[in-house]
Amino acid sequence: MALNRSVLLLPVRRGRSFRVTCRVLAIALIISVLVPATARAASCMPDFTASNNDPFAYLKSVVQSLTWAGQGLVYEEKPFDGSWERAVYNLKSAREYYACVGTILAGFVESKDDKIKGTTELILEALDLLRFSNEQVEKELVELLNQAGTRQWPGNGTVSERLATTRHNLDIAWEKLMGSFLMTTYALVTYDDRGRLTHRFRITKVQRQGLKQQLVKEFGPSVRKGLRKEQAYSYFRAATIKMYGFLADPKWRPSDDS
Repeated sequence: MALNRSVLLLPVRRGRSFRVTCRVLAIALIISVLVPATARAASCMPDFTASNNDPFAYLKSVVQSLTWAGQGLVYEEKPFDGSWERAVYNLKSAREYYACVGTILAGFVESKDDKIKGTTELILEALDLLRFSNEQVEKELVELLNQAGTRQWPGNGTVSERLATTRHNLDIAWEKLMGSFLMTTYALVTYDDRGRLTHRFRITKVQRQGLKQQLVKEFGPSVRKGLRKEQAYSYFRAATIKMYGFLADPKWRPSDDS
């Protein structure tokens, strides 16, 4: 399942307009850092009242952080509209949303629960890779802008290859991040003395229902339908559907089910 990386498929032209754009770009980058950051930072706060050892509180935070990741993806995938400074602005905005993922989940790294602690570390490691890959795309775009209209211009074939490489790296980062998110479901289940799954959750029936409702609220009722073989999905969309499917699977019984 491939993600749409239309922001990377940018038309390239030489000329004086690019030199002018580079000056405008510097101003736009300052604005892109200052304007949206405050509003996002104020709203992506973790639940300080939740126990970092509670699997229900953990999964609620996981779904919340997944929402922030999805909002960042919206910016990262915005199609090129002719504005180079807006393309870089979108990449920076995406990283701000990705930072919110780390903010929401950071406290769970200190959990005494091995499953919660371990899966949180996996997410944060994959998140670092995503942020790094996003930054590399931005650096590539800025470098190409600086080279436009000069003798240093590498040529359209080289440009296409460089952008294709960054796009591939983003796909790898998203695949790893979404896989890490799905691993969080291991924090919900119980194991017997031999380490085998018991098919019983560590959350109650009401808590299970609450998580399912949270997923539907954040990602739409279509998550209930499951994955269809004839349909292509982004890594992000597939992860939300699989997470709902796991919670809805009747073979997993809630902790208060006798």
